[in-house]
Amino acid sequence: MDRVSVRRSHPARADGRRARPRRGLRGGAAGPLHLRARDPAERQALLDDGTFSWWVAEDFKLNFWRPVSSATHLIDEALWPEAPALHHLHSVAWFLLLLLSAARLYRRLHVHWVASLALLLFALDDAHGPAVGFIANRNALVAAVFGLAALLAHDRWRRDGWRPGAWVGPVLMAGALLAGEAALGVFGYLVAYAWFLDPAPWRRQLAAIAPHLLIGLSWAVAYKALGHGTVGSGIYLDPSGEPGAYLVEGAQRVPVLMLAQFALPWSDFWLLYPPDIARSVFITGVAVLLNGTWLMWPLARPNPVIRFWAVGALLACLPIAATFPSDRLLVLVGLGAMGQVAALIATQLDTAAFAGVRGKLWHSSLRSNAFMLVLIHLLIAAVLLPVRSMSMQTVGDGLAMFDRAVPADASVAGKTVVCVNAPSDGLVSYLHLLRASRGAPRPERLRLLSTGVVEAPRPRGLRHPLTHRGEPRLAGAGSQFI
Repeated sequence: MDRVSVRRSHPARADGRRARPRRGLRGGAAGPLHLRARDPAERQALLDDGTFSWWVAEDFKLNFWRPVSSATHLIDEALWPEAPALHHLHSVAWFLLLLLSAARLYRRLHVHWVASLALLLFALDDAHGPAVGFIANRNALVAAVFGLAALLAHDRWRRDGWRPGAWVGPVLMAGALLAGEAALGVFGYLVAYAWFLDPAPWRRQLAAIAPHLLIGLSWAVAYKALGHGTVGSGIYLDPSGEPGAYLVEGAQRVPVLMLAQFALPWSDFWLLYPPDIARSVFITGVAVLLNGTWLMWPLARPNPVIRFWAVGALLACLPIAATFPSDRLLVLVGLGAMGQVAALIATQLDTAAFAGVRGKLWHSSLRSNAFMLVLIHLLIAAVLLPVRSMSMQTVGDGLAMFDRAVPADASVAGKTVVCVNAPSDGLVSYLHLLRASRGAPRPERLRLLSTGVVEAPRPRGLRHPLTHRGEPRLAGAGSQFI
């Protein structure tokens, strides 16, 4: 039976002891919770207690392979299990390593002050806020650190003649893939490097990245052979197993992700948009890409580094389009995006070099776009970065809201809680985990009837402990609990 694995931190009970997981929830020695359905009986048990909703696919699987990143969480649990602040500092440490790697790469490809500007833009990118603040998203940072190290080793080998880079790069690439699927975006930069920066003839360019491609192919084969992957989740698409769905969804998601990377709005809102607004955001994303291509082409044509950043960032966006848009996925995309933004801003400080390029319309558009990019990525981003680093608190508030709506005394034991409609099934299914984590009484069963951002009428005459004076205790767009 396909396995389902969902990991989250495993907090202690109020008395300091570990809470015992329910059937179907595996707890490792170092604390992570594992949700697994290995056989039909176990899957049925998860359906019965409400951890799975009634509509879950029979072949549902959500099982990632991230041993390197998982090891970092095992370290947290071994050294400071009851200190979440240190867990966050651990993630911040990986972010600082990422910035050091990005600094080295920018300085190898740009003059010093442009490299410093690119690094500043990358460091202040507010999309990194949720990536760093969400402890469970640490895998993206770890994968990026290893991936950039692989790219640096490859660059040193190809341009400086550092021979160990021929094998150090692929080894680091293997580490990146074992840290998280986000590392697939590094292949986009490797392809762009071979295309634009490698000084060798094209056959030797392909031969140089062949070891990395072989590592990637071996990882993909092992990933499938070991039973990892996703099926029927409605959250993640498997490009190899669902190519048609991936192409359709990816064509919509890539412009939305690139719009969020270069401008606004954040891609996190994509799933909440009504159809008309979603269509407008998609069209805006396409327009921004076309406008950026028109502006950057005169700069990129004589400059292979700009072409490398542009193509690399676009290719790095393809793997993350396999799931719903979210800014926390843009770590590797932002590397190339900020390289381009820095190059564009630099043109405004060296206008003489481009005096004969294009006409007045292009130059005025370049100035206005440079101004907007400075405003968004240096001023607004600096304010939003710390705010967005706490974005998971909003998710926690939603979980706590439902938790508060369900009685927490002994009277709830053995009862069934019925939720008519919720914005997310995760809002409901996490109740068992929240209660178990602090040793609080929990209902025997949860029943979620529907989910989504649509209003669900409350059945007439139905009374339940979760109603209060005839009104739902939790009310809002798309949620009515009874």
